[in-house]
Amino acid sequence: MDTVKTRIGTSADLSSVESLFGRTKFLQEKWGSQTAQAIYDAVGAASTTINEVQSELGYNGTGTTAYADLVLVKGYVDSIEGYLGTPADLASASTVFGRIKDAREKLDQLDDIEAKIDTIDTVVDNIFALQQAGTTSTLDEDTYDLLEEVSNDLSDLSGDKGYDFDDLYKISDTNSDDIKFIKNKTIELKALAEINRLLIDKVANEPVTTSWFEWGSVILKMLIVNPSNAQTQTIPFKYYLPHEAGPQHIIDQGDLEVDYDQDRKLWYVHRDIELEPGESVVKTVRLKDIWVISEEELESLRKQTLELIQPLENTDYFAQATTLKNDIERLLDGIIRKQKEYKASPEEHIVTYRENKESLSAVENNLKALNNLVAETSGKSGLVGSLFGVSTAMTWGIIIIVIVGISVLMILLYVLLRKSRALESYISPGETLKAPPIVDVKKHAEKMKGGFITYLLPPFGEPLVDTERLIKIIKVLLFIIILVALGYLGARFTVPAFLSSPGDNSIMEIADSQKVTITSDTAGSNYASTSEDNATQDIGSDFSETLAIPAETVEEKQTKLKITETGLGWLNVRSDPSLDSDILIKVYVNDEFIYTEEKTATATDGSQEIWYKITLEDESEGLPAEVSAKEGWVYGKYIEILSN
Repeated sequence: MDTVKTRIGTSADLSSVESLFGRTKFLQEKWGSQTAQAIYDAVGAASTTINEVQSELGYNGTGTTAYADLVLVKGYVDSIEGYLGTPADLASASTVFGRIKDAREKLDQLDDIEAKIDTIDTVVDNIFALQQAGTTSTLDEDTYDLLEEVSNDLSDLSGDKGYDFDDLYKISDTNSDDIKFIKNKTIELKALAEINRLLIDKVANEPVTTSWFEWGSVILKMLIVNPSNAQTQTIPFKYYLPHEAGPQHIIDQGDLEVDYDQDRKLWYVHRDIELEPGESVVKTVRLKDIWVISEEELESLRKQTLELIQPLENTDYFAQATTLKNDIERLLDGIIRKQKEYKASPEEHIVTYRENKESLSAVENNLKALNNLVAETSGKSGLVGSLFGVSTAMTWGIIIIVIVGISVLMILLYVLLRKSRALESYISPGETLKAPPIVDVKKHAEKMKGGFITYLLPPFGEPLVDTERLIKIIKVLLFIIILVALGYLGARFTVPAFLSSPGDNSIMEIADSQKVTITSDTAGSNYASTSEDNATQDIGSDFSETLAIPAETVEEKQTKLKITETGLGWLNVRSDPSLDSDILIKVYVNDEFIYTEEKTATATDGSQEIWYKITLEDESEGLPAEVSAKEGWVYGKYIEILSN
């Protein structure tokens, strides 16, 4: 009897407990059906009777009373078996096996319905894309009939379970030519198929909700269902808006209230909704379509780029500015192209906007870098700028001039010292003056024969001008002047080349300080999409421009090449001969490599670009851990082929 009691358990057992009470409670929570309740009642009665049998046997031993109680227990067990049924039960049977078979058949039916919805969605997407491109196209009659069939099947499926979604399933023939209506209806049917699946697998009496976006500005719809067949529920509904949206962007919120979540930094709509047993309600929030970057803004950025690059022509920064300009134009063209492409759903539309915002941020960073280059150039314009500009070339020139000036000063001091000693010897032979004669040179010079010229030049013990010594001093001065001139010219023409090396690259300093994002071949970068809460989860979509590469391949070579000046001091090595392929490593100006292959690629604009495959064995230690290749491709624009 103890073993039987343990298997039955107690009414306090949770649904996770391996007992008759626990397993029956699981059925109640999962489906809440009358069958599960009947089983639970039978288990309770059997448990009570088992306790009575145990007490009777303890007091009176075996007898007719204990036997009668055992017969009752057997009856309860038989009824439980009857409610459980057998695997052969039909889906319509009021048994556990019947309920399981019914759920399985409905899930299979949903799979078939969802496959039909995907077929309709593909047709509608093609028509929608053609209409956005300006081509007239309408939905064919067969596809519209299939849409009605799917709607009716879902309506029957929901009706069998006691839920009324007729307003959502309703399709009018008057809307058969409205592709936007058909597209939104397809989105609705997908959501309804999803909620039917949730209702089949539901936890009894807990509310079920789903949400979706529709076209027409941007429409957010939320379906809330009370699955209980007997209990009225008040559901505290709450839904977070996309993070870009706020109260100022809501066109219509219905009877929902709007509040802000300080912790999540998001706006949300909410309301306590009372639903009768089996009742459902759809809440709608209509939003402005703020997920678009205006073409006026993009063209303004393009115009600003052209204005900024003009002052940099014929300057040391023009190559760097050209790289930034090309990258900005590439990013702006990509934003415009993505916005014009067909979007299958508003969610995809929002994801594309977030990707474009990443590109727009990169454009703004590159514009800041261009502004810095213009500021440096304008600081060196004019006479004052030429003398006091902040460029590194001018700085080196000033350093050289200072060094030469100090040298000249030392020479002059030496000459003055010699002159002082000569005057002292001339005025007072054999005597030492109390005060340094250099302090009162003019007074002593007046005593000298030869007058003013003797005062200017050291007589070295002689009162008259020494012509030979004067010529030597003039030669020294000319030599110093020549050194200063050569030093300035060297700084003017050699320092810019020195600056392009990896160790002192002004554009890289600007890029680091401004977080510049460069996507051209001389500075590659990857983008990633952001993540978000709610049903509008960001599904990253990478978009790339591909190069059409001809099939022909030039025969392999064993010739060396050298990396020439790129304006940035380095060049990307890529996995394939394409500006959109992965970056393996960076190589630097004047580095030499053996190249084994040459390819000509046709860019999307029709231009021809040459690529060279180089051996990276000398650079293998610098490769990322995930890169196993020993070869890579470099852009031929910055390559010089070396003779054998």
